[in-house]
Amino acid sequence: MHPEFGVIDHFIERLTGIRNSQLKNVPKLQEALLHMLNWIGDREYKIYAWSESDRDQILHEIKAKKIDDTRITSFVEKEKWIDYQSVFMKRFGLNRQISLAEALERAEIEPEGEFHDGLDDAVNTGNLIKKLTLNPEYQLSQYELPEEESKPLSSTLGELFSGLDLQFA
Repeated sequence: MHPEFGVIDHFIERLTGIRNSQLKNVPKLQEALLHMLNWIGDREYKIYAWSESDRDQILHEIKAKKIDDTRITSFVEKEKWIDYQSVFMKRFGLNRQISLAEALERAEIEPEGEFHDGLDDAVNTGNLIKKLTLNPEYQLSQYELPEEESKPLSSTLGELFSGLDLQFA
């Protein structure tokens, strides 16, 4: 989508690989969403995304741009969106959120493309859903990661260097 206000900042450019020069002739948000909804037509649909951040961002953009269209409002209804990160966590009894990259690794799926690229993330999420749907008994590869945040170290530099005979010339 073409940014309507400002430009893509450096953080987003590094995260997504999208440069401002790539957005010169692309449609604005409302036009892009309506084009997609025309393509979907009258079919029933659900949107699967890794986390709720995509929906949250679209909602934020709709509000900021004061887009008032019933079809777009229907598109962003919470009931149409499935947070597959949450589904994944519940299925495997995880107590902490994990990234799409970690989920793919634990499900032994080779990722395609670049993470945080919209199309690549969609393909990778789809591959994960497909594997887990076709293999309902599948168990994640076992490697241990802390389910809780580790406690911070409570040593001082003085304690770490005590007993060392450091001589400086």
